[in-house]
Amino acid sequence: MNSSFEINNHEALIKINSELYEKDVLLQATYTLLEEFYFLLDLKDNYFIVSMKPKEKKLSVEEFEKEILRFYDELIEAAAYIEQLKKTSGIREALLESALFSQKKLDEDNK
Repeated sequence: MNSSFEINNHEALIKINSELYEKDVLLQATYTLLEEFYFLLDLKDNYFIVSMKPKEKKLSVEEFEKEILRFYDELIEAAAYIEQLKKTSGIREALLESALFSQKKLDEDNK
């Protein structure tokens, strides 16, 4: 298994394979849960170590496990989103270039 977690004293330590998920993906996933959790990030032996601790209330082990699974869902969502951004970057660049060229042509025609 590429990822694992353990819960101790209302803090989860989550191990994420850095070859499977890039740092940008990890940051995006943690960002979406910042209102509810504190995060500390570290890197050790090709694994990101994520410390996840609730900000407000203490969670039962079952509730905390659900939140950790939600974090994993956020990882997958962020990875898919960033992958799509990479795949469509050429299209966005072409659209922007076309829009700028059209605006330049309009400006020249108006002079």
